[in-house]
Amino acid sequence: MPGLFGRKKKAASKTAEKSAGRRPSREDIMKEAMSNVRQARAEIGEEALDKIADAIRRKEQESTVMKRARAQIEALDRERVADNVRAMLREED
Repeated sequence: MPGLFGRKKKAASKTAEKSAGRRPSREDIMKEAMSNVRQARAEIGEEALDKIADAIRRKEQESTVMKRARAQIEALDRERVADNVRAMLREED
């Protein structure tokens, strides 16, 4: 029976849609990802990757030192911390 705008087209079968737009499997995706990693490593170089890794480790160590210092300051008495900050500011002038 025709609709308001003419005959309706038949819907494509689900199997035809799946085969036309087949999604890659997990294994295919993993293979492609590993290939991309190998290619990127080759382009960047192991030495550069080592430098980047060292920089990241140093940054993490600095942040843990800062976190520890912040925790120690928060544990101290507020008035004592304020007095020490004021003393440091006076020394700078």
